[in-house]
Amino acid sequence: MSHTFSRLTGYESCEMLGKTPVLLQGPLTSTTTRALIRGRLARCEAVTVTLQNYRKDQTPYWCQITIDPLSDQRGECTHFMATEEECPDLSH
Repeated sequence: MSHTFSRLTGYESCEMLGKTPVLLQGPLTSTTTRALIRGRLARCEAVTVTLQNYRKDQTPYWCQITIDPLSDQRGECTHFMATEEECPDLSH
């Protein structure tokens, strides 16, 4: 976890250990986009989406998230790596 992530979300690294980015989703996070993410991950496919997430204090922010599958030596998907970049407010 980076210091930039902590500044953006309000979560410290130790609070996110063992958690998924789902923790950052909230009531206005698009259900369609969440379904797209779940479908791609189920097939071990990369996905890039823009969605509204929530900081620890529950203030919303827009971000672009890219999730890439990571494979072992046999080519089997074992983990995912997510990167998130804050976007301008897209609610207007």
